[in-house]
Amino acid sequence: VSVCEKALPIRVEDYLREFPELDVPEVVARLVEQEILARQDSGFMVAPSEFVSRFPSLRLNSSLFEHTLGPEPGFRGLSVQNFPQPFGDYVLTARLGQGGMGTVYRAWQPSAGRDVAIKIANVGRSNASNCGVQTSCFETEAHAAASLNHDNVVPIYDVGCVENQSYYAMRLIEGGDLYSLSKQEPIAPRRAAKYVSGIAWGVSAAHAMGLLHRDIKPQNIMLDAMTDRAMLTDFGLAVWQGGTSGLTHAGQVLGTPSYMAPEQVADFSRIDARADIYSLGGTLYQLLTGEPPFHAADVPETLKQVVEAEPVAPRRLNTAIPQDLNTICLKCLEKDPAMRYATAAELAQELERYLAGDPIHAQPAGCLNRLGKWCESNKCFAASLIVLASAAALALLWLSL
Repeated sequence: VSVCEKALPIRVEDYLREFPELDVPEVVARLVEQEILARQDSGFMVAPSEFVSRFPSLRLNSSLFEHTLGPEPGFRGLSVQNFPQPFGDYVLTARLGQGGMGTVYRAWQPSAGRDVAIKIANVGRSNASNCGVQTSCFETEAHAAASLNHDNVVPIYDVGCVENQSYYAMRLIEGGDLYSLSKQEPIAPRRAAKYVSGIAWGVSAAHAMGLLHRDIKPQNIMLDAMTDRAMLTDFGLAVWQGGTSGLTHAGQVLGTPSYMAPEQVADFSRIDARADIYSLGGTLYQLLTGEPPFHAADVPETLKQVVEAEPVAPRRLNTAIPQDLNTICLKCLEKDPAMRYATAAELAQELERYLAGDPIHAQPAGCLNRLGKWCESNKCFAASLIVLASAAALALLWLSL
């Protein structure tokens, strides 16, 4: 299995956002050790300087990095603690974030007189085949994102290579991501609907080109502070429908568990556009309630909930959510892909009907439908109730004779 085919280890910061009670030095140290080991096992970059920058107060044991082969990744002279730094036609001014495929920097582009964001590929271990696969993955992401031209997709300005380091430059979005915004407090229903409607139109444009995003979530949606427009980014797991990218195989789990469609858990290689519809619903759920539709203490339990459990209706968690928006959100989160909106455009149009005050097309789930879902999720208990009810009916029948 190649580097791109493996699920990216969850970063410690992401875990602590979900479970802030674990943010104590002793626990954080153990979590950092586990992330380092997981990334080493997966073949992803393990750079001591990255962890020193992310956790300056921790004293990391150098033995943790013994299995990292070759020199620390990065291009010549780059230090995350030393800015500004030249990089080709750009000047790096700050480090904005780290992901499995690359590191994002704020940069100044003198030739255009503007600030941009640059994502620079992480070259993992010195093993040539791994580095080649990682570079291929990064280039796939860059060209997938650059192929889209839509108001709700972060535009790509430039794709290139500096000192054998692949990169792409994109518009710098200053408003932060929707996950951070929704964690402060749930976003007002109409505002949340506007953001997701815009993203759904952007996803529709991608689908029309045959491109599946496969990792839609609030963390990958930036908010333009000047226009209050939501913009989709991070096409690291994107794939062309019907293509043979070689990046995934049957049975692999890639993506973000809390926003992942059930069929994506079962077989990542066989999903279609309706998996992105589910993730849009999960994103809407997060914006409306401040929480994802499913989250547990660990990844396996979260994936189990995604496959087996029904989401709590967002209106039960936030009574300010209108019934129509509650219905739209739950339709996106149907376990059966055939029960969701068929296209991202249909979802966008439905949200626009809600925003315009027009009747929506979706209908709330009826009592029988909810009962059927409950029985499906609680098969053993439901079977016991059926047996008891049958026994009671037979007893009453016998007594009446």
